[in-house]
This record gives sequence, structure tokens and C-alpha cells, in this order.
Amino acid sequence: MPSAKRARPARGCLYKLVVCNFKSYAGELTIGPFKDFTCVIGPNGSGKSNLMDAVSFVVGVNTAQLRGARLADFRTNLATASDSPTSVTLFYQQPAEGGAMQEMQFTRTITVRDSSEYRVDGKKVDEKEYQKMLKSVGLLVKSRNFLVFQNEVESVAQKSPKQLTELIERISGSEECKKDYEELQESKGAAAQSAVAVYKRSLLVSNEKKQCKEQVKEATTYEKLQAEALDLKSKRYLFDLFQIEKKLASCAQETEKHAAKLEDCNANCKAVGKAADKKAKAKAEKQKSWASFDQRVEQCEKTIKSIQHKDILKFETEISSRKKDLASLAESVSANQEKLKETDKKVASDKKVLETLDAELKNETDKAKSNEIQLGGQQLSRYNTLKQSARAKTHKAKEALEKTERANDENLREIQKMEGDLERLRQRKETLESKVKDDGSLKEKHNKDFQSFTEDRHKLVSEISDLDKRLKEEMQTRKALTDKDEAFQSQLGDARAGVQHNHREAQTRERLEYLCQSFPGVRGRVIDLCKVRQRQYELAVTVVMESNMDAVVVDKEETAKRCIEHLRDKKAPPMTFLPLDSINAKPPDERLRMIPGAKLAVDIIDFDPAVEKAMWYATGNTVVVPTLEDAKRLAYSSQHSGLRCKVVSAADACLISKSGAMTGGDTSQLTSKAQRWQANEIDKLTEKWQANSKDLQMVRANIETMQRDLSLLERKKHDVDHKLQTAKRQKDGFETDFKTRNKEIEVLKKQIEESGPKITQVRQAIDARNAQLQRDRAAFATINEEIFKEFCAELNISSIEEYEGGTLKQQRERQERLNELTAQVAKMASKIEKALNGYNSLKQKNEDKLKEAEKLEKEVEELQSKDAASRQKLREAMEAKSEEVRQRNQVKEEIDEIEKELKEIQTVLKTTQEERDTVLKLVERAEANIDKYSAQRASVLEQCEMEEVKLPKKREAGESQATGDGEGGEGDGEGAEQQEAAEEGEEFPDSMDVDDGAVHSQIAKEARDQIAQARLDYTKLPREHRKEMGDKEQDRVRNELDEQQKKIQDTMEGMNPNMKAFEQLKEVEGRFNEVQTEMLEAKQRSQDLAKQFEEVKQKRCELFNDCFDHVKNCIDKVYKELTSDPTKVEQSVGGSAYLTLNNQEEPYLDGIKYDTIPPGKRFMDMTHLSGGEKTVAALALLFSINSFYPAPFIVLDEVDAALDARNVAKVTRYISQRSAEQQCVIISLKERFYEKADGLVGICRDISGGQSKAFTLDLTKYEEAAA
Repeated sequence: MPSAKRARPARGCLYKLVVCNFKSYAGELTIGPFKDFTCVIGPNGSGKSNLMDAVSFVVGVNTAQLRGARLADFRTNLATASDSPTSVTLFYQQPAEGGAMQEMQFTRTITVRDSSEYRVDGKKVDEKEYQKMLKSVGLLVKSRNFLVFQNEVESVAQKSPKQLTELIERISGSEECKKDYEELQESKGAAAQSAVAVYKRSLLVSNEKKQCKEQVKEATTYEKLQAEALDLKSKRYLFDLFQIEKKLASCAQETEKHAAKLEDCNANCKAVGKAADKKAKAKAEKQKSWASFDQRVEQCEKTIKSIQHKDILKFETEISSRKKDLASLAESVSANQEKLKETDKKVASDKKVLETLDAELKNETDKAKSNEIQLGGQQLSRYNTLKQSARAKTHKAKEALEKTERANDENLREIQKMEGDLERLRQRKETLESKVKDDGSLKEKHNKDFQSFTEDRHKLVSEISDLDKRLKEEMQTRKALTDKDEAFQSQLGDARAGVQHNHREAQTRERLEYLCQSFPGVRGRVIDLCKVRQRQYELAVTVVMESNMDAVVVDKEETAKRCIEHLRDKKAPPMTFLPLDSINAKPPDERLRMIPGAKLAVDIIDFDPAVEKAMWYATGNTVVVPTLEDAKRLAYSSQHSGLRCKVVSAADACLISKSGAMTGGDTSQLTSKAQRWQANEIDKLTEKWQANSKDLQMVRANIETMQRDLSLLERKKHDVDHKLQTAKRQKDGFETDFKTRNKEIEVLKKQIEESGPKITQVRQAIDARNAQLQRDRAAFATINEEIFKEFCAELNISSIEEYEGGTLKQQRERQERLNELTAQVAKMASKIEKALNGYNSLKQKNEDKLKEAEKLEKEVEELQSKDAASRQKLREAMEAKSEEVRQRNQVKEEIDEIEKELKEIQTVLKTTQEERDTVLKLVERAEANIDKYSAQRASVLEQCEMEEVKLPKKREAGESQATGDGEGGEGDGEGAEQQEAAEEGEEFPDSMDVDDGAVHSQIAKEARDQIAQARLDYTKLPREHRKEMGDKEQDRVRNELDEQQKKIQDTMEGMNPNMKAFEQLKEVEGRFNEVQTEMLEAKQRSQDLAKQFEEVKQKRCELFNDCFDHVKNCIDKVYKELTSDPTKVEQSVGGSAYLTLNNQEEPYLDGIKYDTIPPGKRFMDMTHLSGGEKTVAALALLFSINSFYPAPFIVLDEVDAALDARNVAKVTRYISQRSAEQQCVIISLKERFYEKADGLVGICRDISGGQSKAFTLDLTKYEEAAA
């Protein structure tokens, strides 16, 4: 309860809330009015937090931040709800003119479409206007400066420095500048980069302008020298063509001479080749048959192994297991039979004892009936009167006597108990001794089983040891073979790694191997028939040959056609074939060998001379040089302008074609392809490696078999170990039970021995009491005799004891005896019944085990039958295997016979081919020279055409100079095209259809026609140059002409003119002016953006620093007020709190460090504070931030959950003082808050309807009463 009445200050406040069908509030409910310091109380689950949701909802907080995923979740689902839509209305009061309070109503409603509808004083507005009106009264919904949710307080204290910065930005309003700040910062950077880029471009254009002016001067001088160089080229080309045509005519005559002889050799080769093909086809068919038989043999072996390992071994194991189970059952049945016999004997003995007890019980009953004394009515009345008189006189004596009798009876009961315990101990001892005797035989049996299992285990261990030893030897062998395998692979090195033995390559090799076996004329692939001499040229040769690397070389066109037909029948991928007898390939130009630093591609590979023509086709007139610079110099230099050819650089595999086009780039794929050359070098090593691999596979197969056998033995050993462990456990168990029972017998013996003296001692005490009882009874009897003397005379008895002792006492003793006998009879009957039940149970178990034994015998018979069937299958599979092996061997013998005949035919074919190859070499050498000189001639003509050098030609009668030049040009062009096609490896259609002799004769004729059609006019040459010269003299003339040309060329090369310099200069000047204008514009734009950015930056810093400085100055004071305790001296001042900026210049870019020091404690990090200390620190921060832009009211939801009573009192005192400046509504369950509040709002649940209800209590009237 507040201590003094407070007047409502002149500020706005939350007056009341009206909720309608919101969550747990059904119907329309008014909550309030709210005082300056109001506590909302109520039990858990009553709907207090729903009040917090209602306030948050009406001020427009986003649904995602509340306890609901969508607006529909806020509708009540209670049956007592009204038909009105869900809505919350906040009544806000603020001071007006004249001191009166002006009321505003803020309403938020959920429509039927699950959307929000906003109203201010009943007028519908949009969300933006609604937020604006809330902001006008001091409620910042975005920063939530007036709402503190449950469990949010402690998280505030644990916020990271960056999160605290974001919180200050939202409160200060600097967050609104963030977007402009980032956009201007990005634009400023982009503008600066653009200005730098424009400046760099202006420098480049300026330099380019200077260069263009220098190039204009150089171009003028270059044009004069160019005309002089062209005249020298014309003379040089005429000289070369004159010498080449002389040699070409000589070679044509030699070709015609050897062509006739070649025709006869080809006819012989065709006849022998057909016979070899026939035998190869027969061999292939037999090999297919052999492969089929071999596959069936492997299938039979798999079947045999499957039957051996999966069926027979399985049945043997199961039969052995069941036989052992049968033996175990037989032993168990035998032991049970013995127990049944013993039980039968015991039951018979107990029945005899029972009969004896029944007879004794009957005898005692008859005695009791015959010895009783009967009294009359008067006698009995007199006896009772005398008895009362006697009792009065013997009262004390009787009490002493009864006390002694009770003690005596107690001793008797004790001795009976001790004797009963002794009897039980003796029976237990006899039972244990009997069990020890029975266990002796079982122990002996288990010892035998244990010994048997031990022997089996030793035997298996010995077998496993032997097998393991052999397995280790095999593994050592495998290790040695594996080391060899690794050594082979290491020797193969990168070359082997580069050969991609993928599936496609393997299929290609298999097809090629089959073609070589089936068609004798197949020589192999180009890559397999040649070898690069040095590894540095492998990449270059790969570029030169390109797709021809995998082309297959065959002896003749017919073989190629047959191979293609075979591939088509097998639907195999296509392959390229190079028939040596019809391929149009020319020998390389000899002049290319004279170029310094360059090598012909055909000269850097080694190959069999028999396939030389295929290598000419694959390489052509291609030159390999070390570097790209050498390739450019050779391809573009005028020094070698008469030798047009392909050029490849060995370093980077760049290709320059005859036309001057350059090809190059990433060589990773080419490098991988080039590594295939190493495959030829490692063929022998590969064969050794493959042989070693086969041995390794055999050893691995043996190891796998041994491992399977070892695994089987280990499984058997595991089973025996399991049985051995079971037997050992049983043996140990019997030994333990035997020892335990012997120990128990010893203990029982000791207890029996100890019980004897105790019983004796008790008997002595009983005897002493009996003596005392006799004396007391004698005195008692004397008094009774005097009283009952006359009465005894009437009954004719000597004394009253005769009646009482002989009648009453006897009756009592007889009754006790009868009860004892009845109990013994019942006990014995129960014992007999229990024994019979055990007998029947044991008998039933025995019968069950016999049935189980019969079942096991049937299973053994079934397993033996299955085992016999499996063994029959095994025999049949082995017989089938033997038959398949016999047929396979028969086919193998036929294959060997065919191979023998095929080798003889191939020997004859080889001799015939060698003879033909000898003649062919002579023809090819002559043709190679023709091709060589034709290629040189075509190269010179092509060079002339490329360099636009016009050669003089003869005039025919009536033909104009222009016409003659044109026709000559066409003839030269056609010849050049045909020559180039030949060099590129193209096959003309007629080359495959003409006979060999005709082809070679045609080549000679074509060579003569080329000379005749050219009609070159050599009169332009000096007379001394128009004669046949030797190579040295030709070189001298060429050197003279080249020297003159070189001088001019060196001068021209040193100049390096740009013939388009005039046009480029104009274009560069225009670009220079444009860049200058663009540079000025970029500079101005960068300055404007920098200025705008600084303005936004300054505004953002000022907003942020204003808020931060305010919070920094307030937080220590607030924290001191929240933590101070006037009742304690050490806490009277309170703690300390302070904020620190990590970035002083632009604080919003970095974090804020928040530290507190609770009173009486040393400094520690916020994470090490207790829950209550964190809550107080968070509240201090929240109140400090709230004071920067104070809201008219603040609502806190259970912020005191982690606070103890002392901290609650401090927070309550602070809030009570603060309520004068700002209305505080607190949802709490702490009594301290109730005491200090101005009003209470109670929330509870209606039991009948389940909806929440609200009650309001104004505590200020109690302040007035107290005052």
C-alpha cells in the first residue's frame, strides 16, 4: 500500500481498456481504470499475459512479435463469446486547456477476412495514420519504448554490443538515416572508382595519341622499301621453280619403270591373304565355342562350391548339433528317472508314517471317552462352592503356582521351538547331504563334457594354427607380389598414369586385337606403330597427328573394307583405316629439313619402314620448333616465304596453319592425350606386370579360400568355446554349489552342536521349576484335602486331585495330544501331496523331453535326407564339370591345329608381302621424290600467291597477256589445291578404284602435266641462273638473293610500321576529347555525393550521440537507485553502471559495452552475474533508454520473476517514485508490488464459462483512511 497520497500529474496516461472476444476474454469486458502505479495480479493461467497481448495488439505491434502466428489466433474460442468482432479499445487521457483531461480512443479490430482495422475516436484510419497518432502522444511502436514483455528483461542485459547499438539506433531515430547513409556510401565509393577509372583512361588515350603521331612518320618510309623487296622475291621464286621442275621430270621417269613390277606382287598377296582370312574366321568361331565351354566350366565350379559351403557344411553342422542335443536329453531323462524312483520310495515311507499317526489318534480318542468321571447336579454345585472356598484360602499360593507354571510353560515352548529348529537343521543337513551325493554324479558328467569340449577346442586350435600359418605364408607371398606390383606401377610412372584404361579404351583394344587376329593385313593403330624419340616432343606430335593417332593401318584397301564390314555387323563404333596400298600420302619436303632449329614431325618419331607411308599421311609437311616465337618467325618471316607449312611449338603446342591461322589455349586435355605415347614404351613391363597380377590374383583366391575355411573353423571354435564356457559355468556352478552346500552342512553341524547345550540348560531350568512346582502343589494339595475331605469321601476318591488331575487335567492333556496328532497328520498329508505333485511334474517334464527327443530324431533324419540329396547334386555337378572340361579341351586342340596352319599361311604371306614391299619401297621412294618436289613446287607457288608475287608466264599465239596470266593462275591454284589436299591426307575417289600400276603411272603423268601447264617464263632470270646446278651452287645463289632481301627485310622489320596510323590518329583525338569531358563530370559527381554523405553521416551521428549521451548519463543514477538499500551501510550508495562506445567517430557501426558492478561486489562480466542482478541491470538500461523519449505509460510483464524479496523491494521503491513522472502498469505475483501500488487489477477465470474476468481495486482510499 502506498505510504502517501499522490496527485495525478499533468501528463497523459492509460485510463482503461475495453476488450471484446480477445483470447480468454469472452464478450465485452472493461479493464480499469488504471492508476499511476497499478499492479495486475491473478493466478497462473488466469489471463494476465493476455492483458499484455491486448495492450500490444491495440497499439499496433506486429503479430509475429506476439504470442500468435496470425490474427485469427487472437479470437476467443469460448462458447460464451458474443457475436461482436474481436477488438481492443485503449482509452488514453491527456491534459487539456483549463486543467481538464482530454480522452482519446484507439481501437484495433480483426475483420472477418483476418485483417486489421484501425480507428481513432471512432474514425476509421489507415495503419500509417494510426501510428502517427500514437507517436503524437509519445508511444513509439517500432521501438516499443513503453512495453516490456515476459522473459525479455534478462535478454536485454545479455544483448551483444552490436545489439545494444541497434537498440540505441531505434530509440534515437538514427536508424531512419541508415538506409540513406548506406546508399550514399555505396554511391560515393562507386563514383570515386568511376573517377579513377576515367582518369586512367585519359592517361591511356593521351599516350596512344603520341604513339599514333610517331607511327605516321614510320609508315611513309616503309612503303618505299616494300616495293624493292617484292622484286627480289620474284627472282628468288623463279630460281627455285626452275631447279624443282628439272628434278621432277627425272623422278617421273623412274616411277613408270617400277610400276609394272608392282602389279605382279599385289596379285600374289591377294591370293595368300584370302586363305589366311578363311583360317582366321575358323579360328574365331572355335574360340567362341571354347569361351562358351569355359564359361560353363566356371558355372559348374561355382555350383560345386555353393553346394559344398552352403548345403553340405550347413547340414553337417546342424546334424552334429542335434545329435549332441539328443545325447543331452537322454542323460537328462535318465537322471529324472532316478529322481522319480527316489521320490516314489519317500512317498511310500511317508504314507506308512501317516497310517501310524492315524491309528494313534484313534486310540487317544477312545481312551478319552472311557476314563471320564461324571458328577451330578448337587455334587457339581457343592464342588463349585468348595472350590470357591479353596480359592479364597489358596489365592496367594495359587498365584505363585500359576506364575511358576507360566514360566515353566514358557520354557517348555522354548524347548519345543529349539527342538523344532534342531529337527529342521537336521532335516536340512540330510537334504544337503543328499544333494551333495546327487551332485557328485552330475559333476562327474559335466567334467567329462568339459574335458570333451576342451579336447575338441585343442583340436580346432591346432587346425586353425596350421591354417593360419599357411595363410600367413600366402599373405607374405601376396605382400611380395604386391610389392612387385607397386614396383611395376612405380616404374610405369606418369606414362602409365596418363594411359586412361577406361571402358571405352579397353573395348577399342579388344576390337583391335580381334581384328589383328582375324585379318592378317591389320598392322595396328598409328600410336602403337610409332614412338616419339624425346618426351619433349610428345605434346607437339599429338597436335600434329590429332585424330590420326587412333587410325588403324592396314596393308590394303580390301582389308580395310572387310574390317569396316565386320564393325558394321557387330554394331561397333566407327574406326578410321589407312590402307597402305591406296592412301594418297606424299613424302615431306626436303627443304624443311634445312631450316635451322626446326624438325620435321616425321623425323622425331621412330617407326617401321613398312608403315612409312601412313606416317607421312599422319604428319604431312609439319615442322616442330621449340617455342612459339620460333613458330611465328618461321610462319610469317619472308626469309622462308617459299616454304609454306604447318608449324607447331613444342613448348605450348600452339599450331600455325599454312594460311597463318593460329590455334592454342589450355593444353590439359592434350597433355593427357600425349601421355598415351608412353604406353608403347612400357608394353614389356606391362606384360610382366600382368603376369604378376595373375599370380597375385591366384594367391588372393587362395587367401580367400583359406580365409573362408579359417572363418568356418573359427565359427566352429566359437561354438565349441560357447559350449565350453557353458560347461565351465555349469562345472564351476556345481563346484560352487558343492562348496556352498558343504559349508552350509558344516554350519548346520556347528549349529546342531551348539543347540545341544542350550537345550540341556533349558531342561535343567525346567527340572528346577518342576521341583518347586511339586513343593507348591503339595502345600496346595494339603489345603484342598482339608476342604474337600468329605466331598472326596462321597465320591469315593482319595483326594480332590484325583478328580481334578485325573479328570480335568487328563482331559486337557488328552486334548493337547489330540491337537498335536491332528497337526502331525495334516503336515504329513501335505508333505505327501507336495511330493506327489513334484513326482507328477517331474514325470511330465520327462515325457516332454522324450517328445522333444523324438522330434530331434525326426529332424536328424530329415537333415540326413537333405544332406544325401545335396551330395547327389554335388556328384552330378562334378560329372557335368568333367564333361564340359573334356569338350573344352577338345575344342582347344582344334584351335591349336588351326593356329598351326594359320602360322604357316602367314609365313608365306609375310614372304610375299616382303617382296612386294621391296618393290613398293622403290616405287614409293620415286613417288615420294615426285611428291616432295611437287610439294616444294606447290609450296613455292602458294607462297607466291599468298605474298601476291606475280611470276612471268609465256604467251601463246593470239592470247593476251591478261588472259594468259589468268589461266595460268587458275592452273596453279588447282594444282596447289590438289597438292594441299594430298598433304592433309584427303583421299580422292578414284584412288581406291584404280589398279596399283595405273595409279603410279598416273602420278608420273600428272607430274609432267604440272610442268607443262605452268608455262612459266624463265627468261626473266639471269642466264647463269638458268642451268641445272648442284645443291651447293643452288644454296650459293639462294644465299645471295636472300642476303639482298634480308638487308631490306631487316630494315623493314626494325621499322614495324602501322599503315593505318592516319585513320587511328583522327579516331584517338576524338576519344581524347570525350574522355576529358567525362573526367570532369565524374569528378564533380564524386564531390557532390561526398558532400551529401557527410551531411547524412553528421545527422546520424548527432541523433545517435544525443540518445547515447543521455542514456550514459542516466544509467548510473538509475542503477544506483535500483540497487541502493538505506538499511545497509555497505549498500546505501548502490552499485555502478556505465556504457562504453567501441567506435567514437561512427558509434552506430560498432558495438556498445554495458557493464555493471553490483553493490559490495567486484567487477565481473555481465554473463557471470546472477539472474536477479541481470534483471536489475536490464531494468536500469530500459528505464534509462525510456527516459530519453519517455512514453506516458509503461507496461511490464512479470519483470520481477528472477528477483528475490530484497531486490523486489528496491525495484518497487524506484517504480513508486517514478510513477509520478510516468504511469506504470506491472503484471506481477510479488506482494511487495501490491503494497506500493495505487491500484490493483485482478484477473481470474470463470469456472463455469472458462473466460477471464477483471476486478479493479483503488488503493488510494485506503491511504486516505490510513492518513
